[in-house]
Amino acid sequence: LAAEVPSREPFLQPYWFQAFANTIARGESIPIVVVRNRGRLRGVLPLRRTGRFLRKIPARVLTSLSNVHSCRFDLLCDPQDSQGVARAAWNVLKEQPDWNVIEANAIPEGGVFEAIQRCAEEDGYMTSRWPTLLSPYVMLPSDPSDPFSNCPARYRKDRKRLEKRLERLREYGEPSFEVSNDFDEKRFQDFLKLEASG
Repeated sequence: LAAEVPSREPFLQPYWFQAFANTIARGESIPIVVVRNRGRLRGVLPLRRTGRFLRKIPARVLTSLSNVHSCRFDLLCDPQDSQGVARAAWNVLKEQPDWNVIEANAIPEGGVFEAIQRCAEEDGYMTSRWPTLLSPYVMLPSDPSDPFSNCPARYRKDRKRLEKRLERLREYGEPSFEVSNDFDEKRFQDFLKLEASG
């Protein structure tokens, strides 16, 4: 399903959720809402089951399988039927008796989880939205000859800073860039090692 979805965001890929579940959420209950149509996988919503106090009131919370380091979270689904998948996922969630609050962090604007929220509103559930993580990001270019080709104009200051760092890096040799949109186990392990080293 992740390969079929046009967005190749790393934070919506199975390997990210698996790494998160095996480290940050280790030992926690990880319910996963799965939506199928005629046996074909159409949607996946990985969550965490936690208990905590919300405004001094104890609550059983289903929260996104993410945190501030994830930067994005959403219902992974077939874009052709995002509304239907969202409705099916919500129907599963509302039948579960083991939660008081559902919370999803860092949903991108226009994300599919917003459709789940609309379904909850239609069914009379109280909902709320507020901005959380507003981190800038740059889409990777398909042509690696200009690593900044997709840098949005609103991040011009960031681009200038990155260009200066690239120039300093060139003092040690010519850097090269390679863009890969497909999951590669070796690259992923290299990324994990690099992340752990910092």
